[in-house]
Parts: sequence; structure tokens; C-alpha cells
Amino acid sequence: MVSYERLPETVRNELKKKYPDGFQEHLVCITDHRNNAIHVLHHETAESSYLIKFENYKAQIAHFLGNFEDFNQTTDEPSVNSD
Repeated sequence: MVSYERLPETVRNELKKKYPDGFQEHLVCITDHRNNAIHVLHHETAESSYLIKFENYKAQIAHFLGNFEDFNQTTDEPSVNSD
């Protein structure tokens, strides 16, 4: 498992070509050993197989798509309504 930030630039470019409209529909939510939710994407190249983890997946998808202002980049936790 590798963090999106640590992916080689060549793999990031492959993701942009493979998912020109974003990969959010291909993410899978799993839990880690601390029972925290992690969003991951499986990607294979000729040389390697990657399980890419997204710690703050909304911000990273926004970065991927170039839509920085559309997402809160500090947290991916849902907001709580106090009603």
C-alpha cells in the first residue's frame, strides 16, 4: 500500500490518463488496524500492482482534477448538523 503523495510521477500521469474525469467512483473504503476508514484505489502497471491509499481523499481528488476550491482540504470527515 502506498500513499498517493508518494506515488511516482509516472504512475500519477497514468492515473490521469486512465481516469480523465476522476476516480472517485472506483475508490473502495476499507478499515486499517486502528479501525480508521481509508479510501484506496487498485492500479496495475506492467511492472507493479499498486494499492493507493488516500488519507484525505476529497482533497486529493480535488488536486487530481484541479478543483481545489470545491473541497475542504483539511478533513474528509462529514460535517455534523447540530439540529
